[in-house]
Amino acid sequence: MKLKEANLIYNYSERIKSHLIIASKLLNKMRRLKQAELMSSKWILSDYFDFILQEIRMFKSFKSIPELLAVERKVYESSGLLRYGDISKSISTVAEALSKITT
Repeated sequence: MKLKEANLIYNYSERIKSHLIIASKLLNKMRRLKQAELMSSKWILSDYFDFILQEIRMFKSFKSIPELLAVERKVYESSGLLRYGDISKSISTVAEALSKITT
């Protein structure tokens, strides 16, 4: 692997990791919201998950890494859990995605 390619892979993975950390923090804040505020925050965070999935797909178009598919699945799963209102499970699924992108 060339140095330029290694740097790009590192930058993409750090970028995705940063977005996952932000998503995790936002999910944690959602636990304290009132019911009336929860619906709009789910909608906004769901869009953020879509953005993260786009970032992952851009990364995949550059370099095919097996762990990236697992991260994509976890983000997709977390987004679905959020839509169904299972915030706690969504948080743990984001943590699993973070673990996979970190290693």
